[in-house]
Amino acid sequence: MIFETFLTGAILGFSMAAPIGPIGILCIQKTLNFGKLHGFASGFGAATADAIYGVIAAFGLTIISNYFIENAFFLKVVGGVFLIYLGINLLKSSKNLDINREIKKENLMLTYLNTFFLTLTNPMTIIYFTLLFSGFVVPKSGYYMSLILVIGIFSGSILWSGFLTLVSSKFSKKCSSYMEKINKISGMLLIAFALFIFSSALKQF
Repeated sequence: MIFETFLTGAILGFSMAAPIGPIGILCIQKTLNFGKLHGFASGFGAATADAIYGVIAAFGLTIISNYFIENAFFLKVVGGVFLIYLGINLLKSSKNLDINREIKKENLMLTYLNTFFLTLTNPMTIIYFTLLFSGFVVPKSGYYMSLILVIGIFSGSILWSGFLTLVSSKFSKKCSSYMEKINKISGMLLIAFALFIFSSALKQF
């Protein structure tokens, strides 16, 4: 029962993290620019936010989940603005990657916080978990099994981001001469995602 619950959570976390969106782009970009440690930090930030939303949904904290759902418009706007900020920073990023690599230790926490905040401001995450947990997924054995489920969600999200980081790191040397273009493309994609989020928010307004 414990393993089945953990596996269910891991599958949910993996399926939530797997689609390549803004988080995946940031994870790849950070890995290529600054190394595997930053890629893992990006994934850890996203997994932490997924786990928080998993706790809200799995433990039936309807007051909190309803607050996020009711304020989805505001969250989308905040998330979109943050995406544009990150996109512009990538477009303006330094061409000298060696300088960037020297400061990677100072920026590691910022890397974590970027993806944590970005995932936390995505209202679709809480909606996704709430809908799934409203049916067959929620354990009926109390808080202990719910905690196992949340740990599984965190592990599944970490598993995907770790895989993405390791794959990206294999191409870091080959891509080093193209990093300026990769950063620009990544920046434009993040801004495009932001515009899509704004469009979605306007339809909801």
